[in-house]
Amino acid sequence: MVVSSVHSPLPRGQSLSRHVEDLAPVSKVSRFIDDVWDFENEVRSPNARTRIYWLKIFSQNENEVIDTANHQFYRTLKEFAYARIFVRGAVSGVKKVKIQTVIEEVSYLSILARWLESEGKLSFADTTQRDLDQYVEWLKNAPKLNGEGTRSFAYVVTVVLPIPIMLRYAQYMDYGLNFSPWNGRAVTRVLGYQNTGENRTEIIPDEVMQPLYKLSIQLTQADVIDPLIRVLRKAPPRLSEKVSNKEKSERCKKFTKLRSKLKRHPLFTNLDAGERTKFYDNWQDLEADIGIVYAAFMVIIAGLSAMRDSEVRSLGPNSTTIEYDSAGQPKTYRVTGRTFKNAEEDISDEIGGEERTWVVIKEVHDALKALEKLATADPAFDKIRLFSRFGANSTTTNNLRRLLALAKNSDGSPVVNADGSQWALKTSQFRRSLARWIVWQPFGIIAGKNLFGHARITTTQGYAASDPSWNKLVAQEEAALIDEVMTDLAYEVSEGAVAGIKSKEILELFGSAGDRRFDDVLFYLKHNKKTFHVGPYSYCFYDPDRAACKPYAPADKPNQPITSSCSPDRCANACISRRHLPAWQVLASDLGAMLRTKGINDAQKEVLEREHRRIESIITPLLHGSTPPNSGDAIEG
Repeated sequence: MVVSSVHSPLPRGQSLSRHVEDLAPVSKVSRFIDDVWDFENEVRSPNARTRIYWLKIFSQNENEVIDTANHQFYRTLKEFAYARIFVRGAVSGVKKVKIQTVIEEVSYLSILARWLESEGKLSFADTTQRDLDQYVEWLKNAPKLNGEGTRSFAYVVTVVLPIPIMLRYAQYMDYGLNFSPWNGRAVTRVLGYQNTGENRTEIIPDEVMQPLYKLSIQLTQADVIDPLIRVLRKAPPRLSEKVSNKEKSERCKKFTKLRSKLKRHPLFTNLDAGERTKFYDNWQDLEADIGIVYAAFMVIIAGLSAMRDSEVRSLGPNSTTIEYDSAGQPKTYRVTGRTFKNAEEDISDEIGGEERTWVVIKEVHDALKALEKLATADPAFDKIRLFSRFGANSTTTNNLRRLLALAKNSDGSPVVNADGSQWALKTSQFRRSLARWIVWQPFGIIAGKNLFGHARITTTQGYAASDPSWNKLVAQEEAALIDEVMTDLAYEVSEGAVAGIKSKEILELFGSAGDRRFDDVLFYLKHNKKTFHVGPYSYCFYDPDRAACKPYAPADKPNQPITSSCSPDRCANACISRRHLPAWQVLASDLGAMLRTKGINDAQKEVLEREHRRIESIITPLLHGSTPPNSGDAIEG
């Protein structure tokens, strides 16, 4: 390992480091010697940080002057970052990392550097194992920068993880660590940390989700966004980071003229009907309302598509398409965007990540079309991302919480927790909440024209297509709810409110209606728990010898039913209860609509009528006391 002293001369062209030339490029616009490393052209993932402000790392005061040439922490972190980005295979097994990962590592290591400085250390080379142990204890007890309490244990582990990585690049730093932290033991093992799984995000409760969706749908309608679009087309460009007070004043004047011509929609206020402001008092309120509308689009798209926050924010113009059937009716709605998790490399184009297509429902397609109209009229639009107005996670979160503050319960009361506080809404919660909703409603009622609407098989395709972590989450949620589903089914069987081939066997087993006992039925169901599966259109007591779907089972899961294809009139393992009625009624409704389509030929009509009769025969036994299908969806002769 090369170790220099402060007295040894540096090579020509290297005033800071013995290992890297001052003018060595680190990005398209930055050099090694620069105080700011700008990776805006290299990092395309939404939400990711793109700059390292080296002076700010070690100075909380803008007027404080740092002697960077003799500041060994400053020098070492720069050398580490450069080696981390450009040196591949410095040690056996070291892989090239993404730039945003290096930015995070530098941020975490800078916390250690500042702590060591406060302890009188001059460099990482002065650090001992005892120092690192004391640093970990300090992290555990250090207060949060914002808010009350201390940092979470997971945060402590995350901050400590980059420390051992420094040793891998020791030969590229003169003042780096000179010993193996914790004798080479893994940080997670040293700290006793066990990752309990990918998805620990809280699920948004129904009493929050439903009014939030309702308001979001209302705010994305033409009567709300069209007036805003007319104003945005005339609005001045958004301010850059560094502008003069004169420019700020001019922009305020222009926007003030515009806002005075626009009526404020009642949905943006919490005033009584007689007190609502007709026009905007100031342009800040207008811009705040525009941010809330963007948040409403985020709720619909993120909440109903199973896309991650970064994937939603990467969507650009013309990202949604429709596939039509032979009769000219919409068949499948698709959204094309980028995924960033587990992507091999950042692709060096406008967005980055890897291209991916999602199958979504109509509500997501419609929301994207409306969002495109709004975004392309917005001066904040960067010509690449529809959500370019949302520059940071905090911006998105703040607008989501402003949106939630406007939501109302059915009785007009605000949507708050039992203690009067607002639900801490985050974009990461929508994906997990959708998983829970899908599993809890096995017949697939997720979203409709006004709220959640009718089921579509494309919803299942959208979340289950190619994401193992998502499938794992759904399996976990289904396992947690299976006992509740069985309890409901036991009541249905006790009342004889089940249909399908398997239901006949169950009913015969427990005798006539007067003889059936709920406890006996529940005992039988739980005894068959291992073979019980909840599907969108039926329950399945899977017996491979009788399974109608067995020939179509995928090779990697030969002993699993294809629950999305279950049909209780065709498979001896399947049955349905009254809880499945809405899904089957939707199918009947869709078939009725198809039969009314102009231009279908006699052969198509015969097939549709035969399928409609089949579905009616399935649900007829369960319609006693249930709401029949809409008369408007009946077959026209």
